[in-house]
Amino acid sequence: MIQKYNIPDDVAESLVKTYGGQAWEICSLGPSTRLVPGFPYIEAEVVYACREYACTVEDILSRRTRLAFLNKDAALQAVPKVADIMAKELGWTEDVAAKQITAAIKYVESYAVDWDNTATKVQ
Repeated sequence: MIQKYNIPDDVAESLVKTYGGQAWEICSLGPSTRLVPGFPYIEAEVVYACREYACTVEDILSRRTRLAFLNKDAALQAVPKVADIMAKELGWTEDVAAKQITAAIKYVESYAVDWDNTATKVQ
């Protein structure tokens, strides 16, 4: 998979751990470009998730990739790219895409905890 689709080791490992034998199918769906630097999630996973009935950006960021749980800033950075891929895959209008982006940002902002700032606020 690494050689055929020219993907980094960490991406291949993540795909296999997450999808097992379906990892090959995901790689065949499209770009192996990372959603954000430093995390193993790729654009093709968003396409696959849409075909597996994901219908919101929040779903991709929390349940499909878990990026919202791992890193607030990375999740926020991924929102526009995820929305763009989903818009193409699901045929969203610009208005629907804009609403999805707004909802996803609000979701990530309200759900994710900035542990560095929380520690200083508690003191």
